[in-house]
Amino acid sequence: MAGINCARLLHEAGFSVTLFDKGRFPTGRLASRTRDEDQFDYGAQYFTVESNSFRSFIEPLIKSGSIAEWKGKFGTINNTIDKKAVKRKVSPRLRFVGVPSMNSLYQCFEQDEISLFTRHRVERIERNQDQSWSLVGRDLTGESGKSFRETGFEFIILNMPPLQAQMLFPDYDLSGFKMEPCFALLVGFDERLNVNLDGIFFEDELLSWAARDSSKPGRPAGERWVIHSSSKWSSTHLEEDLDTIADQLLARFAMFVDENSSLPEIKFRKCHRWRYARPYAESDQGSIFLAEEGLGFCGDWCLAPRVEGAFLSGESLAKRVIAEAGVDCERS
Repeated sequence: MAGINCARLLHEAGFSVTLFDKGRFPTGRLASRTRDEDQFDYGAQYFTVESNSFRSFIEPLIKSGSIAEWKGKFGTINNTIDKKAVKRKVSPRLRFVGVPSMNSLYQCFEQDEISLFTRHRVERIERNQDQSWSLVGRDLTGESGKSFRETGFEFIILNMPPLQAQMLFPDYDLSGFKMEPCFALLVGFDERLNVNLDGIFFEDELLSWAARDSSKPGRPAGERWVIHSSSKWSSTHLEEDLDTIADQLLARFAMFVDENSSLPEIKFRKCHRWRYARPYAESDQGSIFLAEEGLGFCGDWCLAPRVEGAFLSGESLAKRVIAEAGVDCERS
């Protein structure tokens, strides 16, 4: 979200922009599995809106149907594992999702004039003698992973977890920015769970969140849940086998949602390891821009751990680049 919003604003200001992403889609943690009816949002679950800037962006998308309000029932369950200890969560903020999936949000940013290279992993950035930048990496679209080199860029924007950004540009210290891990378990059941909630916040050492993903607008019929582990527990178990992690998450989830600690038959199951899921803390940076280097950093870790935080971080960096370069001429 930070990178594509930054690219959008730079493009609108007259820059020639090229995006590189190692994944199949430039969506990062706006991640969804959409290959068949077993569809899940396994990254960001929804987003809220507080700023005028973000509101102005999403309002036309709501009208077009690309974004919709998730009118589910939300509540908190504490770690007494007692169904009577359920609290309905009342929040004045509306929750929104992309339609038909969270990763479809990137299509709202699509510009024909912006070059996009997916499945291209940037492994090195180099400063040229003329002070332009070159990117060197691997093209992952084929089996061989052939190398690529793109050159002639005036500015480089690094939108990635701080540890990965530090590897590409070690000359600026990002050690003060931390991100925590999380496991996301995707589960499809053959019948509806007897739970009167669509989004559950857990006060628990193992679980942090569970969502009836199939309750979101524009989703296929069925009973599909996404279960997130807590950051602390994930850090302790980060390198364990994913099937073992899935077993533990399912067992804990069953203890909370069924008085007999049993669940319906499972039709689909997959566990995903997020090494960099959530910023450890909020920051007032907004973005980081090294004007003399022509290099910047953006992401929710620069501001706030929300989709809107990422959006605003990309906006912050775009404004700083535009101010440095001027908007009266095309830049690349």
